[in-house]
Amino acid sequence: MTKRIAVVTGGMGGLGEAISMKLHDAGYAVVVTYSPNNTGADDWLARMESQGYQFRAYPVDVADYDSCQHCAAKIG
Repeated sequence: MTKRIAVVTGGMGGLGEAISMKLHDAGYAVVVTYSPNNTGADDWLARMESQGYQFRAYPVDVADYDSCQHCAAKIG
C-alpha cells in the first residue's frame, strides 16, 4: 500500500503546525511548505523531530507560479 502524502502550506506555525501533527499521527507522510524568507525552518524541523515527528519541508512562494511548480516537482 502506498503511503498518502499530505501537503500543508504554512505548516510550520500555529494552526498549520497543529494540522501537520494530526496528519502525521493519522499516518500521512507530511510535507510542509514555508516562505523562502523563513530562516527558522531547520530549527523547526529539528524541534519536530525531537518530538517524534518526521516532516519534509520545502520553501515556496505561493504567489509565484514557477515557485509552486518547482515545489510540486520536489514533492511528486
